[in-house]
Parts: sequence; structure tokens; C-alpha cells
Amino acid sequence: MNKRLAMSFMAFLVLAITTSGFATPLTPGTTLFNSDAGGGLSAPYYTSGGVPLGNALFDSMTSSFGGAFIGSVESNVYKRAGGFLTFEYIFTNNTDALSLVRATIGDASNPWLGAYISDAGADGRGSSTSLASPFWTDGDPNFLLRDPTFSGEGLTIQWRASSIGTTLLDQDGSGTGLSSRIWFETDALAYGKTGVGLIDSGSVGTSLAFAPSTIPEPATLLLLGTGLLFAAGIGRKKS
Repeated sequence: MNKRLAMSFMAFLVLAITTSGFATPLTPGTTLFNSDAGGGLSAPYYTSGGVPLGNALFDSMTSSFGGAFIGSVESNVYKRAGGFLTFEYIFTNNTDALSLVRATIGDASNPWLGAYISDAGADGRGSSTSLASPFWTDGDPNFLLRDPTFSGEGLTIQWRASSIGTTLLDQDGSGTGLSSRIWFETDALAYGKTGVGLIDSGSVGTSLAFAPSTIPEPATLLLLGTGLLFAAGIGRKKS
């Protein structure tokens, strides 16, 4: 093995370790925790950092809240090699006296059960109100829960748990209740809109966001339609 080949192999090995060695799958019935919340070395933690390299922004939507909360959720769809999709969510709570502590993505017809989540994380670029120690103020959730089989909620993002963690609250009226960018890397090839539930004890709100779907997005349908028309034209020429 010559020197250049050896260096290329080492670079590939480092890339493989950094891109897959720390990836933590989020399978149905499992939970990934914030490493700042403790839980011991054996606890499964979600990735600290932004959407992994190789993801290109494909679509974006911002939906206002309905119900008890004032704010919005920004939903972004990224594509990577093979057409696989990554979903990212950023929540804003501008309610002066109501904390946003839980968000669930997916209504009764949510498609998350059929999607494999190979990695999930949050980049710590938010601004939130800390609670009892251990605490953090970067907008990262306490944990990410996937329990579509039993609860029917699809994907759950939880900022506060048993008075520990953080909460999205516009404490001083300046719009500081901002979550981190929370993302899920999946094997989904299509996406659509789904319901979002927002919770603070007995107060609830709703919104919309992108999520995996078995129905292709409009761009995919357009491409497919163009291909079918092209094939039909070739067929007519040959006949």
C-alpha cells in the first residue's frame, strides 16, 4: 500500500467514525436523553450538534400556533445521498406566562411508525429558561421519545421532566423562548404535513410540521410525471 493510498484509507476511516460512530438510532419505544441531564454513562444520549454533513436543505415551512400558545414552529426538510430525508424543527414560544414543555409531532395518521430514525440531535442554539439542577439554557430538550405504538403521539420532544431541564418561556416579553434546532435523520424518501401538539400541564396548542410520508412531495410527483410523459413520447415514436 503506497503512502497516498494509506492516507486516503485513514481519511475514510476517520470519516466513518465521525459520521456513524456516534449516531444513535431512535427506534419505536425508545428514548434518547440530553447528556447534561445525567443518567449515567450507559444512558443513550442524542447527538450534540447540528444536522450532519451531507444533508442539503430541500424545503422549509413555518406554521403559527393555535390554541393557548403564541409562537410558531419552523420545519425543515433536508435531502442526502440516496434521496433519504432529515427533518429539523425549531420552536418559538412568545407567550408571556405559559411555558412550552412538550411537543408531539404526528397525529392519528402520522407516518413515523414506518420510518427508521438512524440518528437524532439538537445543536444548542436556542434560548430557554433553566429549572432545577441539572439545567441548561440552550433550548435543548431533556429527552426525545419515540412511542407511536402505545401513546399514538408519534415523536415527542420534552424540555422539562420532573422539574428538571429547561422550558420555552418568553420570560421578559422579548421573545426569548426559542428552542435549539432539533433534527431526526431517517430512511424516508417522501414527506408531508402532520399535526403538532403543544403542552404545558393543562394548556394545549396545535401547529403543523413536515414529517415522513408514503405520499411523495410535489417535486417528486412532478419529476415522475415528466418521466412518464417522456416514456409515452418514446413509445409513440416506436409504434
